[in-house]
Amino acid sequence: MSHTTNQELSIGDIRNITILTYTAIQDYELTAGALLQRKMTRAQTVNFFKAVWPLPTTVEDKPYDLLTRGERKQQTIAKDARASAWAIYSESETQENIRGTAFGAWHAVVEHADHYATGGASRLAAATLSGRNDKVKTKALSLLTV
Repeated sequence: MSHTTNQELSIGDIRNITILTYTAIQDYELTAGALLQRKMTRAQTVNFFKAVWPLPTTVEDKPYDLLTRGERKQQTIAKDARASAWAIYSESETQENIRGTAFGAWHAVVEHADHYATGGASRLAAATLSGRNDKVKTKALSLLTV
């Protein structure tokens, strides 16, 4: 078994990692601050969750019993995710000081993705490590920062 000869980080590598870390923290603070200042009504928040988990109009508005099996699954996944995010947003203690803001709406998506969209506790670690739920969190943030 061969090993690389230089496994240690150089001072330059550590400096670059530190700079990236501080830059990411500063970016997060700026974004969070802007989102905290932006108030959202109930209707705006509901529409935001619909944009995060969109459905074609034909699936959104069609009665469940008239949907195909694939459309039923699609509608169930989207509507369950929206309902979960809304429950977090409107009822969770984690929202106490951020409810009514764009940051609160985004945080509800993040909390849903990190804790409820994984398919259970046994799959949480795999979803977190794989970044499987990062796409919805990034999409939600981009909808709020456009």
